[in-house]
Amino acid sequence: MLALDPRNLDSDFCPYYAAGRLALAGHPEQAFDQESIVAGHKVFHNAERRPGAFLYSPVFLPLASGLAKLP
Repeated sequence: MLALDPRNLDSDFCPYYAAGRLALAGHPEQAFDQESIVAGHKVFHNAERRPGAFLYSPVFLPLASGLAKLP
């Protein structure tokens, strides 16, 4: 799928990673706030493109936190 449209590389990863970073910082409730996801995304990317929202179940937040521990 990425070979067909590499522009979508960050479509799920960026909000998932930002949500995990928020949870690790002690603010898991902010993982479901779009502006917090955007602010978290801007910490790592100087991009004008806004990431999508973290639309996953809270059950996936620990997985996102584990992913956010990776460099």
